Amino acid sequence: MRSPARLGLAVAVLALFASLLSPPPREAGAASAEISDARVQVKFRPGSAIRLRRGELRSHSADLAPLKRLFGSLPDLRIERLFSTPERALDRRRGEIAARSGRPQPDLNLYFRLAFDETAGLERLLDSLNGLDIVEIAYREPQPPPPPVTPSFVTRQGYRGPAPAGIDALAAGATAGGMGAKVRLADVEYGWNLLHEDLDRVRARALRINNGSFCDPFLGDDHGTAVVGELAADRDTLGVTGLIPRAALTLVNSAVDRAGACVWNLADAINLAHTSLGAGDVLLIEQQARSASGFVPVEWLPAVYDAIFSATSDGIIVVEPAGNGGQDLDAPEFGSPFPRGLPDSGAIVVGAGGAPACESWPGAPRARIGFSTYGSRVDLQGWGECVVTTGYGDLYGGTRNTFYTGGFAGTSSAAAMVAAAAASLSSFTESRTGEQLSSRQARSILESTGSAQDPSIAGQIGPLPNLRAALAAAAAM
Repeated sequence: MRSPARLGLAVAVLALFASLLSPPPREAGAASAEISDARVQVKFRPGSAIRLRRGELRSHSADLAPLKRLFGSLPDLRIERLFSTPERALDRRRGEIAARSGRPQPDLNLYFRLAFDETAGLERLLDSLNGLDIVEIAYREPQPPPPPVTPSFVTRQGYRGPAPAGIDALAAGATAGGMGAKVRLADVEYGWNLLHEDLDRVRARALRINNGSFCDPFLGDDHGTAVVGELAADRDTLGVTGLIPRAALTLVNSAVDRAGACVWNLADAINLAHTSLGAGDVLLIEQQARSASGFVPVEWLPAVYDAIFSATSDGIIVVEPAGNGGQDLDAPEFGSPFPRGLPDSGAIVVGAGGAPACESWPGAPRARIGFSTYGSRVDLQGWGECVVTTGYGDLYGGTRNTFYTGGFAGTSSAAAMVAAAAASLSSFTESRTGEQLSSRQARSILESTGSAQDPSIAGQIGPLPNLRAALAAAAAM
C-alpha cells in the first residue's frame, strides 16, 4: 500500500445532458451551454433504412418527400452520421449481437447529426421533425459543461480495505486474477494526464482510441487522472495504489475537435470503446446526463441508451454513475422503469454513499449522500467522498505530474470503485473457469454479496461491493 499524502477533494460536475460528475452544491460556474444552439440529433424509425449518401439522406423503402421539403427550407443544413464506425461494420455487429443475445438490437446507423449556421426557428424545426412519421426522436445536441473547483477533505485510502468499510480489494488482490489481469477496462472521459508519476504502467500499456481529433472542452484533465489512478495507479512504493493495477485499460475521449469546435459525442465514444472490448470486459462511462430536473444516468439520452444496450448484449459489463442531481429515478417524469419505460439496459448504475471517518457530507457510512441520484434502477454504491487518488494537487502538490488528492468525490469516484470491483470479479472468474461474466451476472453477484446500504437517508443506491464475499460466491457457482 502506498503512502498517503495530506488531504483534499476532487469533485467534478458538468452541466448538460452528460458531464464529469460532482455534486451540484459544489459547482463553480455555470455551463457554457446546456444544449447546442446549432446542432440537432435525430433518430429515424427502425425499418426506414435511411442512409447518408453524398451529403443527402436516402432510403429505398421510406417516403422522404416530407423530410426533403422540410430540409429544402434550410440552405445551410449539413448532415453527418452520429456514429463514426462504418455502416457495414455496425450492421454486421448488430446482427451478430442479436443472434448471440436473442434480443433485437438498435440500428445505430439511423442516428444523424444536423448542423446549421443560423439557429432561428430551431424549436419549430424540432417540432416539425418529431411530427414526421419516419422520425423516432429529434432533440438538441447535448453540450458538455465545465468542471467545478475542488474543495479539500481529510481522507485515506480505506476503500481498498476490508468490508464493510471498503470493498476488500486487498483480499481480491491475493487471488488469481483478482487484480484484473484477465480483463480490459475502457474509461470514457474528456481527458487524462498520463504523464503522472503514478501512472507509468497505464502510460506504457493503455490503448488510446482517439474519437476523432482529441480536444478538452475545459482545459483540465484532473477528473480523468483521478479516475485512472483509482482504477490502476502503479503498485509501487509511492503515491497511491489502484484497485485493479493489473488490468489493461482502454481510454476513449468523448469530445472531438471538428473544424476548431470541441463537439461532445458520448454515444459514439461508447461505441468506439465497445469495439476494443470482449465478453467479460468492463466499460466505465465517467459522465452523467441532465434531465429536465437534474443529473441522472447517461442512458437517459436515446443514442447513449442504445449504445449501452448494444454493449451489454455483447457480453460487456457496463458501469455508469447515477448522477449527482439528487433525483428519484422512480418519479413519473422518468418513465417506469427508468429510462422512459424502456427495457433494462443491463448496465450497472452506481450511486454515491458515505465513507467512514469522512466529514465532507453528513450521514453514516454507506448511507446515500444527499446529492446522489437514487431509485430502484440504482444497483450499487461506491464511496462518494474522501477518495485518495491521483490528480488535483490538494493532498500533495509539486508539479501536475506529482499531484494527489485526498477527496475525489461524487458519483465519479463511486462508479470507478464499482467498475474496479466488477473487473476484479470478472477477471477472477475467467482465471478460475475460463468463462466470462455478463453485465447482469456481475451486477447480480455484487448486489447479493455487498455490504448493505445504511437506511438512515431515504433513497436506494444499493450495497457497497464486498469482493471477498463476491469472489467466494463466484467460486461456488
